[in-house]
Amino acid sequence: MGLPGWKDRYYNAKFPGVDRRGRLDIAAAYVEGLQWVMKYYYDGCPSWKWFYPYHYAPFAADLAEVIEPDSPATFELSQPFAPFQQLM
Repeated sequence: MGLPGWKDRYYNAKFPGVDRRGRLDIAAAYVEGLQWVMKYYYDGCPSWKWFYPYHYAPFAADLAEVIEPDSPATFELSQPFAPFQQLM
């Protein structure tokens, strides 16, 4: 960090082979996750199926590019997993 190319080095290390469009997809999934958390705490679980498909977070600058304040994410409620499935 702090040296030229730091952002590219981070994405190449944490998300190998991801291009600019892929970075925006990662950021969009992260923003969707933030919306899931807010809905979870204020309205209850919005979806039992939703998950963030990556292991690492994008940079805040990338989040700022994909945030659409007037288009909230939609989640499919579905059914919770059975206790045995949760343990697996």
